[in-house]
Amino acid sequence: MNKERMLVLLLRFNAAMLLLALGAVVMPFAWMDVIHRSAGMGPLSDSTIVHYLTRSASLLYSGY
Repeated sequence: MNKERMLVLLLRFNAAMLLLALGAVVMPFAWMDVIHRSAGMGPLSDSTIVHYLTRSASLLYSGY
């Protein structure tokens, strides 16, 4: 496998991983809190700014 082909595969894999963030844009906030707690980071703050930032950051990562 040449270097160009390897780069193409790496970029496609990276794009697929970033598209997973698209799910968090429409995910219920309670699910986000469960994921946050299971990652060992404690409860997710239930403030308006946290709601806004979690969704907008997910949308930004997904590329839309």
